[in-house]
Amino acid sequence: MSDGTRNAIYKATQAVLRGLVRLLLRHGVDYSAFSTLARQVFADTAYEKLERENGKATASAVSALTGLSRKEIKRLRETESNVLANAAQGRNRAVRVLAGWTTDPQFMSDGRPRVLSLDATSGGFQSLVESHSGDVTPIAMLALLEQAGCVARVEGGVQLMRNAFLPMSTPAERFNILGTDASELVASIDHNIHCAESERVFQRKVSVQGLSAKDLEDFKQYSNERSQALLEEYDKWLSERVLPSEKSGDENGHYAAVGIYFYSDKQGGTGDGQ
Repeated sequence: MSDGTRNAIYKATQAVLRGLVRLLLRHGVDYSAFSTLARQVFADTAYEKLERENGKATASAVSALTGLSRKEIKRLRETESNVLANAAQGRNRAVRVLAGWTTDPQFMSDGRPRVLSLDATSGGFQSLVESHSGDVTPIAMLALLEQAGCVARVEGGVQLMRNAFLPMSTPAERFNILGTDASELVASIDHNIHCAESERVFQRKVSVQGLSAKDLEDFKQYSNERSQALLEEYDKWLSERVLPSEKSGDENGHYAAVGIYFYSDKQGGTGDGQ
């Protein structure tokens, strides 16, 4: 690796870490805890890399790749976790249920999502969940959507209140989103840096300097509406092609995601909001 490339990587890493460290300090996470987490990720990722490239990985090989001791590598492997993967799976299933509610004719009336009965009847909430969420139970899905403010119980069943699933009711849910979405964006950028031009994935943004406060607020509203509509269109396309649950785990059961985000210098990353 050339000095120029190394310096560019260091500067990019500092920029990514600055926002993350600001968040960690705001929530009382000190360097000692961060250092432990960093060692864990280095060890896990090195194992994955070596197993993918060589078919096997040893503590000695991971130690050589990461600079961590073999004793530390073995200790870290004992605390391996897949919390982020589980969180992402729950979000994806909730999004599919909401998309089905707003696009599947059997759950709509006059082109709008209708109130769904909680009874085990055709066209009710149970039918919606069974048709669009895989193996999640209707009770679990209802609790998830209620917690996220997407649905409300009314006379006659359950009503859709908003069709965007963004679970923000607890800090744990907010941080799960940070973990899944930020890691996917970084992975896409990394892929585009190293892959052949023909294999690059879509990763773009638009930005401008010099908006008035009013235009900034107007654009925020405009981008929210257009982005939501585009994501619903994508989700409808994807939902129609999801493999049956019994086949989703085979080699053809791939995961895909498209994310859109809004940022302005009014956020700045310096606020103390929770």
